[in-house]
Amino acid sequence: MAQGSPESIARGGALGMWIALTPTVGIQMPMVLVMSVPLKANMAVGMAMCWITNPVTLIPFYFAFYWLGALLLGRVPREFTEVAAPLSAAIEHGSITEFVTTLGGEVLWPMVVGSVVLATLAAVPTYHLMLAIFRRRSREAATADSVQAGPSTADGSDSQDDQGATP
Repeated sequence: MAQGSPESIARGGALGMWIALTPTVGIQMPMVLVMSVPLKANMAVGMAMCWITNPVTLIPFYFAFYWLGALLLGRVPREFTEVAAPLSAAIEHGSITEFVTTLGGEVLWPMVVGSVVLATLAAVPTYHLMLAIFRRRSREAATADSVQAGPSTADGSDSQDDQGATP
């Protein structure tokens, strides 16, 4: 289970979600490390959330970012294959430069705009959902601890009978 206050864990989750849903692959975890300090966010949770975008999900996410951004900017989005092929080649060669020079700002700017919108729309509910979950877990853990400790009398001594004591 994640360590820290429910608020810190929720901030880490929201931060990681927001960064994961931006076109920052390759620097996502360092971004979480740097940003989690001033935000007092749980670093481990934030870094784990970055893996939402991974080699399997990257191309569909980036295309969704582009598509939404193009629509928001009043542009007609290109077809998936027109964007996915150069993006896939750039990722395979380890250089985003190839992608940028192939499609340039025509795709990059809409991708940034769409990703910021989607990232924000995902991070806000992530924060609130994680906060509710970890506050509930925190209360349940506190209740379990008090039940396990057993009832006590007003003077602080256990109210349970001593086992094995002679009468």
